[in-house]
Amino acid sequence: MPVAREREPWGTGALGRGAQCGQKETLDRSDQNVDNHFRISSGHLLAMLIRRLTVSDAPSFRALRLAGLEESPASFASSYQEEAALDAEHFARQLGPREDRGVFGSFDGSRLVGIAGLGRENLRQLSHKAFLWGVYVEPDMRRRGVSKMLISEILSFAQRVPGITQVNLTVNAANTAAVSVYASLGFQQFGLEPSSLLISGAFHDEMHMRLQLPRSDQ
Repeated sequence: MPVAREREPWGTGALGRGAQCGQKETLDRSDQNVDNHFRISSGHLLAMLIRRLTVSDAPSFRALRLAGLEESPASFASSYQEEAALDAEHFARQLGPREDRGVFGSFDGSRLVGIAGLGRENLRQLSHKAFLWGVYVEPDMRRRGVSKMLISEILSFAQRVPGITQVNLTVNAANTAAVSVYASLGFQQFGLEPSSLLISGAFHDEMHMRLQLPRSDQ
């Protein structure tokens, strides 16, 4: 599973184990102003609402975040035990309105089935860099293109943010399926950190990847 390293108060997030998404999607952007987009995966006839999460989504966000930490501990730097101890207000703060970062969700009807976050470096000389974090998809929704659609929406958002020129992520090097998904979106490896994570006595290497964003305003 991929691990998208965060530099915000979260640990490391990841694409759900086994979530491979090679299908071609089309997008109806009839409601661009509120970031509510329907994506349709023609391969599986999957209609999926993808939008930015708000404070009102905090209970669903918290439940899915904790489910990911519990189901796939090797995909996150943060642990289930650490985040289960946090209060509801902590999760709500992660969904507060920010112009250059946010958490996005995929919905199957009213059910939140996928989450992913976009953060941004805060230091002036690093602020051209954003980073993907916290990607997770419910097990029963994997292999349907959900994660790829979700990440694509985040990359589209990042491209619209003035000053962001690249998006970085960190992924568990053993998760070849996740690496393949990221590579299909244009991410390229630029480093490998041996023994980056220590989980239940086992070390995990992490691969660092980046995507240079094409921009028309620079």
